[in-house]
Amino acid sequence: MTGWVNVTGTVIRGHGVASGQGGNPRFPGGTIRMQQPVFAAQGLALDSYFPGTINISIHPHHYVVKQAKHTFRQVKWVADAPAEDFSFFDCRVVLKTGQRVNGLIY
Repeated sequence: MTGWVNVTGTVIRGHGVASGQGGNPRFPGGTIRMQQPVFAAQGLALDSYFPGTINISIHPHHYVVKQAKHTFRQVKWVADAPAEDFSFFDCRVVLKTGQRVNGLIY
């Protein structure tokens, strides 16, 4: 990676499906917890990350996908849905306190 680009964003409320906080019975514990062992088997350990997503609007900015750190094609992670492609990119969220939290955009 050549360097970080700082962009200010605003957290946008999601549906809680990834974290399981939305209570969707189709995804007990959330989609991230269901996907973790699938990605781990392919070489990407997600257990050091929060098992959910943070939806951040960076409007009016946007990002351009260049080179993913990890790409997985045709991942079948749930029986009743088609396989999906996933790409992961490093990111870092800097809180108002100055604390830096590493994450992934996917």
